[in-house]
Amino acid sequence: MSHPTSFPARAQLIRGDRAQEEDAQFGEETLQTLASVARESNLRYALNLISTANMISKKRKSEKIEVADVKRAYGYFLDLTRSQEWLKGQIGKLIFEEGQQLTDDRMDQS
Repeated sequence: MSHPTSFPARAQLIRGDRAQEEDAQFGEETLQTLASVARESNLRYALNLISTANMISKKRKSEKIEVADVKRAYGYFLDLTRSQEWLKGQIGKLIFEEGQQLTDDRMDQS
């Protein structure tokens, strides 16, 4: 979980430096979505989503980041919690499991 920062403080951080650095514009609904991501994950992750969401909005030829842009960016990159959940789901499916050794017949000889 992230640092217990209040919504106004998260919103100020999101709207402040990072939005200016990225020359990003977004409405209140998008700001609330980013603040929610910051609350559920962490502020750094939410701030980093602004860059990707801004690129997505520019590709759409929009001057403003929409909630859909944030959601799409969110799908591109996993935060720590989602990464851990994904890895837990991959146990037994990964190529190299601990203690498992490759034999000559399983190795690609090309």
